[in-house]
Amino acid sequence: MKYMKTDLIKKSILILLSLAFMLSLFACKNENDESSLPEEISQTNEFGLDTAKSLIERDRQITDMFVNNSLCSKKVTEYSPVISFNEYADYSKLLSALENTYTQSGGSIQAFLSYPNESLPAVKNIDGRTNVFNHIGSHYNGYVDVNSIELNGGSETLKHFTALAADGKKIEFTAVLEEGKWLLQKGIFLLNPKTEEEFTQKFPGSSLGSFMEFSGNILVIQLFVSDKESEITADEEKEFHKKLEPALNYISEQSERYGNEVNISYENLYFDHAGIIGHRPLDFDIVFAETGFGTLQNFAESNLDITAYDNYVVAVCIDKDIKTSFAAYKGTNETEIYYGERVMINKESKETEICVSLLSLLGAYNYGEGICDEYTEALYRRYFPNDIMVSESLTFSEMSPVTAYACGITDQLPPLYRVFYYQ
Repeated sequence: MKYMKTDLIKKSILILLSLAFMLSLFACKNENDESSLPEEISQTNEFGLDTAKSLIERDRQITDMFVNNSLCSKKVTEYSPVISFNEYADYSKLLSALENTYTQSGGSIQAFLSYPNESLPAVKNIDGRTNVFNHIGSHYNGYVDVNSIELNGGSETLKHFTALAADGKKIEFTAVLEEGKWLLQKGIFLLNPKTEEEFTQKFPGSSLGSFMEFSGNILVIQLFVSDKESEITADEEKEFHKKLEPALNYISEQSERYGNEVNISYENLYFDHAGIIGHRPLDFDIVFAETGFGTLQNFAESNLDITAYDNYVVAVCIDKDIKTSFAAYKGTNETEIYYGERVMINKESKETEICVSLLSLLGAYNYGEGICDEYTEALYRRYFPNDIMVSESLTFSEMSPVTAYACGITDQLPPLYRVFYYQ
């Protein structure tokens, strides 16, 4: 019995040692888990180098989550919930991380919760769950080296310290003691904002054809078409003009926001067809290609001095049940029909449809003609739901930076919106 009791004691000691060893391993695993922010800074009035480093590390990881999309598992065009086993799938945990890193008065918390400004928040609370939207154009790498931190004194409740950013700039941070916790007055994202060079990619649909860009002196040729079945009267000509002019005025007004001014002139031309033109836009193209002019370009050059203008556009006005549409310049050779660049409108055409057709000739994405893929259209409807390219009204719409850039109305595009052109 004595030996059995001794063996039992030995076994108990071994079990306790094993448990202690396993607990120590578990503690080490949590300590080195990079997916979690550093532990909340202990409630003490002392402020040293370790406290400063911990604040900087927390600041960096929060910036990565909100600006660099580190919570996103894939490219999404809708809000996507953070995977459930991630610590910050619970939105309250993410909010707590912010509140344990920054003061309310410093502005960093508000900046992150609304990032990016004037667009969809990168991180959003939906029924208590953390949801994310991947802003692919987001990028921030202006962090500081924690090994370069230097303490610069202060008071009992306020401390200053500096550190070197990646670009060599010395950044000064301020830490404030609030309710027993040291918090950053501002994080690196506000103290050392970085702006990448503007996006400069060229688009294949812009600066081509007769309507190359919306600038300078523009000639709008109203081509009134009649055939054996229909004839446009003088009063109807005025009605067509009343539809076309607001669309062009809208583009002019919107482009002025980007510092672009234009002068628009109107001229009327006429084309009478002895036969019957069908009810497809293509029917007109084919009929006109068989005339002695062959192309709308030759027709315009034969009737008007287009050299006095920087570029021009032909608006084909026809009294038929025909689709409002546009035909962009595609190039030509001697063996193929040249579909002249034009917009086509009828008495039922809406001002918005005409405006979208004109912008499409300039290079903007168009949805009705199938130019834009579903992914980009989804981005438009998310980022710019009031953009003219997806709107039903001129009055309650605007021209987004993306549309203006695609049309060549502006040559600058904020890096955030590069997501529209990533394939």
